[in-house]
Amino acid sequence: MLVLAVLVVLTGCGTARPGGAAGPVARVAVTPAAGASGVDPVAPIGVEVSDGHLDQIALTNANGKQVEGRLTPDRTTYEIIEPLGYDATYTWTGTAIGTDGIPVPIDRTFTTLSPESTIPATVNIGDGQEVGIAAPIILKFTGPVPDKAAVERALTVTTEPATEGAWAWLPDDGGSRVHWRPRNYWIPGTKVHMSARLYGLDFGGGAYGHADLTTDFTIGRSQIVLADAPSHRMRVVRDGTTVFDFAVFCGECDEPRDVTRSGIHVVTEKYVTNGCIDLSPADAAAYFPTAMYGDPVEVTGTAIPLSRADGDIYDWAVDWSAWRSMSALAGASSSGPR
Repeated sequence: MLVLAVLVVLTGCGTARPGGAAGPVARVAVTPAAGASGVDPVAPIGVEVSDGHLDQIALTNANGKQVEGRLTPDRTTYEIIEPLGYDATYTWTGTAIGTDGIPVPIDRTFTTLSPESTIPATVNIGDGQEVGIAAPIILKFTGPVPDKAAVERALTVTTEPATEGAWAWLPDDGGSRVHWRPRNYWIPGTKVHMSARLYGLDFGGGAYGHADLTTDFTIGRSQIVLADAPSHRMRVVRDGTTVFDFAVFCGECDEPRDVTRSGIHVVTEKYVTNGCIDLSPADAAAYFPTAMYGDPVEVTGTAIPLSRADGDIYDWAVDWSAWRSMSALAGASSSGPR
């Protein structure tokens, strides 16, 4: 009589061993689950094997391009280390080998979320830039941000030395905008890193972040312009020493629109104009090359204070408690070393 022995191997089951012992087969855990949809493109994504190791593994998009990942030295875990795309299909392919030597195929597919829209943002200070001691960090979005608290939680500012400061949402201007300023003027030489982890972030209303943003910059020397309208003088004080003392004219006309606003202004651009603080051509030529983006200009003695109505950077016209109240996170402040 002929006896036929049939061996059936099932993924996840033990394999018959001499003496009846069952050896463990590789158990594969894939994140996200097979067939998942609406996956967050920046969520943890990877493969983990127990009772075995990964022999081959790759995650590819619909065009066959492999996504960058990292395999642990023991070959039991593989994690994706770059963001995925929106509205995209990805496929896992590979093989795990169990401690019993039996291969287990890995073949899973999932799709990422598809936003109704994405909202880009820009930052006002570039990498490597040196700015003045009153410079705020400004993030400007191309559209409205419904969930400002979620966005603010994704923003970090780290400084060396530690600097107390806070984010504040200003009224939309063609899109939402949020500023970070220190409580007091920056300390000269401070190193600043700003990170905005916006990609994959739900902004609310079907909108998501378009891309992450970072910038690393340095605070330059302390230069403060002190313009006093009644005395018609303007002093330029650098690192505590007066380097210029100019005669000036500050607008104090019958029309309110022509009155120079009292308060702390911020130098934003450099070009020669007939501004609201007028210098002689020679004095202007002397001051011009010393000015830097972010330098404070403190104007005193005019009839109208600086406010949001003036279309200027008016951050320093807001007192600290009011500034903190403009945060979407109940006035949370941030500070700390790099």
